[in-house]
Parts: sequence; structure tokens; C-alpha cells
Amino acid sequence: MTSRILNPSLPHTDHYHALKFLLHFIGDIHQPLHTEAEDRGGNGIHVLFDNKHTNLHSVWDSDIAEKHAGGRKLDEKDDAQRWADELLRAESQNFTSMMMQVEGCSLHDIEACALEWANEANNYVCSYVLMDDVEGVQGHDLAGEYYEGAVPIVELLIAKAGVRLASLVNAIAVVGAVEHGAQSQHPLL
Repeated sequence: MTSRILNPSLPHTDHYHALKFLLHFIGDIHQPLHTEAEDRGGNGIHVLFDNKHTNLHSVWDSDIAEKHAGGRKLDEKDDAQRWADELLRAESQNFTSMMMQVEGCSLHDIEACALEWANEANNYVCSYVLMDDVEGVQGHDLAGEYYEGAVPIVELLIAKAGVRLASLVNAIAVVGAVEHGAQSQHPLL
């Protein structure tokens, strides 16, 4: 995934698409149900969220985050920026420990890091997402107590995804610079 971003013989549009894929992939592996086989990652588990029929995967993909950020609005970009700023402030005490986890990774073995991060997110399937099995959520409205318990998990995983993505992008930029003659002191190399 990173080799396409760094390949100078590819057109800029290929670099752009590879970088978009990396961003999407890092986000996806931090969503617990993207690493779960149960009912196709929750897509087959029918639930309600604020009285709206949906599935568990959609609840974790967007409903929890959107409700927490104030709902879907026209100023979605501003809401995202505000939430990112809030996460940065709230998680600042954990930032050093998150960075230390990232520093244990290498661009040369990024697949191992991705698997570790996906397993970390998947652990929440048993500890929270489906703690009472499918029957504990199937047909229930998850916008109340379940939502309240899910928010800290979503915030933590989004913060970790952001820190990890930023570190990967920085490492990719450093590799590109090194390949063009600059020196590197980046921990992921």
C-alpha cells in the first residue's frame, strides 16, 4: 500500500488514489466490526438507532459518531474539525503512549502493525459491541445506554487511527525525502 505512494514512476493520480486508500484502510481497521465475521461484520444484525431501522455495522460506521458530533449537518467539515480538536485535547495525556505504540511499527512491516491494530479494534466486539451476543442488540434501539457506552470506545479508536495515520503519512514523506537525498530520523523507518 505504501509502495504505490512512493513509486516515482506512477502518475500523481495513482499516488492520490493510493493515499486515499491508505486513509480509508487505517480508518476501517479501527472500526471493530470491520474485523468481525459475525453476520457479515454486523450488516446482518438488524437494530434501531434513534427509532430508525438500520444495522449494527452502520451504527458503528457512522451513527454513533454522527450523533456524538451533533448529527448530520451541512457544515460536516466544520463538525469534523471541531471533533478532531476535541479529541486531540481529550487524548493529549494518552498521546505519548499512542505514539510509542506507533513507533514499534515499521514501514517495512506495516502489515504486522495493521493486523495488530485490527485485532485491538476487534477486541471491542466481545468486550462491548456484542457483549450480550447478537440477541443483546438485535431489534433494540441502540441510541440510549448502548450509545453512551460506545462513545468513549469510538473516540479512543478514532484518536488512535488519527495518530497512527499521521505517523504513517509522516514516515512516507520522510522516505520520499530520503530517496531524494535528505536524512531521516523518523521512528517508523
